Amino acid sequence: MAFLKWIFALPFIFAAVAFAVANPDTISLNWSPLHDKVTLPIYAVVLSFLGIGFLLGSIITWLGMSKIRVERRTFKRENKKLEKELNRREKETAEITKTDPLSKMIEKDKKETEKFS
Repeated sequence: MAFLKWIFALPFIFAAVAFAVANPDTISLNWSPLHDKVTLPIYAVVLSFLGIGFLLGSIITWLGMSKIRVERRTFKRENKKLEKELNRREKETAEITKTDPLSKMIEKDKKETEKFS
């Protein structure tokens, strides 16, 4: 699985490096009127905003999937409960068939018919 991640990530990494090499120029950014201008390379600004967008998109997706995660946990909990109930009932059935006189007679008949066949 890690191999597939790298296969998909490498083209984006190469594109980012190519963009950085092709755009070495600097731009001046004025963040607020109280501070001096900041001079940064174009690629740093663009790649920073792409990274911030990726992080925000990831967070929004993760938050949107919370309902599905809650449902999954609920289903797992319910599944465990039902498995325990099934195991309990199977044990009860096994105990009943061991002690039930009718089931003992049926087992006895099966053994006798196997002897004759």
